[in-house]
Formats: sequence, structure tokens, C-alpha cells
Amino acid sequence: MKVQAWIDKAVCKGDTTYSSSSSRMSVLKQFIHDYCEVCPVAQECLDDSYKTTSEGWSLDDGYWTVRGGYLPTCKTRDPGRPKGSSTKQGDWEAKPVPLEVKEGQSMLQRGICNKSKHGIQSIADMIAGSCRACRVEDRARPKVERTHCSRGTHEWKNLIINKPDKNGYVRTECRECKNERDRRRRAARNRAKIAA
Repeated sequence: MKVQAWIDKAVCKGDTTYSSSSSRMSVLKQFIHDYCEVCPVAQECLDDSYKTTSEGWSLDDGYWTVRGGYLPTCKTRDPGRPKGSSTKQGDWEAKPVPLEVKEGQSMLQRGICNKSKHGIQSIADMIAGSCRACRVEDRARPKVERTHCSRGTHEWKNLIINKPDKNGYVRTECRECKNERDRRRRAARNRAKIAA
């Protein structure tokens, strides 16, 4: 990758320790005050933060780092939608699967989602690290009423609802499956006693 000439003139060159979005807001503002406000190439830095690659991907470096005196647009903990905002998807559309899949570890680098069903062209095609189109499809899928236990052998009518565990998760299980499991355990204990 060709290195731009303005990088050599940047005041913060080599010291970007506290410029990422994971830093506290006061640290980021201090970074801007110490470096960006006196930097002669702040505008070039800001202009270079948004690029369109030859494959048509839009890359926004300002999403994660301080660029040209502006705070990162990414937040480490997403507070959710702003008050009064629409919950509709707007003009966003699911992207088709690309013809050629790139090498890389993330979906954005590969250009395809983990299920290989949708194309990932920009950060807007993702929600919390997963494919946005897959999430929309999952939410649109109708809920199926359960008719049999997890093993599929007994009708789902005799439930045992256990007490919540330490994480607050309540486990339900089929009464008939539990009875069969208990019978097998008792038989194994009896065989062990007889063998001993």
C-alpha cells in the first residue's frame, strides 16, 4: 500500500495509543487538543479517512479512530436508537453474494456473511458484528409452536420447569425423558453394586 506524503508531516505520527474508540471521551478530547488542533495536515487526514476501494467497498477509518480532529463515530457500547428515530430499515437493502470471495478473517474483509447468504460491502451491512440481512430474515421468520420434546420422542405436554440457575436461566425438560434418564441411572447403579 502506498504511504501518503502527508503522514510524515502529521503531529501524532507514531503516537496513536489513545486515539481508538475504546478510549474514554476525555482521553479522546485531550488527544484532539494535543495533536489535531495544531496539526498542519488535519484536513488531509480527515479526507483520507473515507475511501472507496477498487472493488466498490466504502471504508471509513473515522468510524474507529480520531481523524482530522473529529471523534470516532463508533461507540464501544451501543446505547440503541436515538429517541424519536424510526425502527424501519430505511433505504438499506440486502446485498447479493459476490462472485469472488476475498481472503480475510472478518466478514467485511471477505465481503460475504458467515452463512454465505449475503454480501457485506460496508459496515452498514452489519449489526454488532453479524450480518444485518440474516438478522432481518430471522426476525421475519414465524415462530413455530413446539409439539415434541427436544429428542422428538414425546409430546410436549408434561413439562418440568426447574428452578432458575445462578445466571437466571430457567430450564424446562420433558417429564417422560427425565423419568427414562432416572431409570437408566438407577439401573446402572444397581449393576455396579451387583458387580462389586
